[in-house]
Amino acid sequence: ADAGHRGQHGCVGCPTPCGWVFERPGGGRRGGRFSAVAALGPRLGLSDFDAVLRLLEACDRVGVDAKEAGEALALLARARAEGRLAGTPLLGDAEALEAEIVALAANEGELAGGAVGVARRAGLEHALRRVRGQAVRERTSLAALLGQCVSPRGADPMRAFPFLAEDGAGELDAQRLSLPFALPRGAADPNSSVAKGRLVWWHENLSAALDATGFCAFSAGALLADGGATAEELADWILPDAWREGGDFATALQSLGASTVLLQRELNRRWGEAAGADLPEWARERLERPELYGEYRALRGLDAEGRV
Repeated sequence: ADAGHRGQHGCVGCPTPCGWVFERPGGGRRGGRFSAVAALGPRLGLSDFDAVLRLLEACDRVGVDAKEAGEALALLARARAEGRLAGTPLLGDAEALEAEIVALAANEGELAGGAVGVARRAGLEHALRRVRGQAVRERTSLAALLGQCVSPRGADPMRAFPFLAEDGAGELDAQRLSLPFALPRGAADPNSSVAKGRLVWWHENLSAALDATGFCAFSAGALLADGGATAEELADWILPDAWREGGDFATALQSLGASTVLLQRELNRRWGEAAGADLPEWARERLERPELYGEYRALRGLDAEGRV
């Protein structure tokens, strides 16, 4: 990956481009983002980065989401390796993996029923890692795990990753971030459950507000994590006029985000989302703690089933 890296790509004028550009051995260049690349690499037995880019290219070519494809392929590869399903081994075979992606796009082959179908046929339902129907990578960090599970807008890291509870954990400054709560000892430890419910709640509000204003979450995260701006300064730059009355822009930005999150939760309910969607079975035991989901649920104003 390092050898082929040729730069970064982002929106016009962006100071923190989030896309990586790589030169292919056969000529030409190929873009790749971490979450998509991560889904198609080691779990599929691929150590050759160009092979990973080849699969990513195949996903883009046929219109298949790379993370969903990666989850389904990983389950199929495991099922074959364990003798649960018939077929040639897939792990480490980029050509065979690519063929499965192409067949999936045509609604043919082993992956036609998606990861859920593979898991059911192979008896691997316990290995599925999904939140609200979306494939996810199970996080070891409790804050990141809680963030991806409770997010009503999907588990994409740009919407669900509590970056300051991990990457900037040692730099948590309640005053600079205008946090409306205290940070007890242990809050800055990404391996501790202390205060992670409130930090996930705050990050989720911020992410929703950023999307509502159209400001890039990646750039905002960099500004806050690197000390380029306080939460109040960031809010002053991007807050819509309708939310600027009375000053205290950071609080207003959080209120905008909180309202957006609650609206999305209500829409999800009306669209048929089942109660208890915040706690998928595979993550329930780790998250059902007062300082994790209990704290988040109380701050969000949800009932015992996660309803508004």
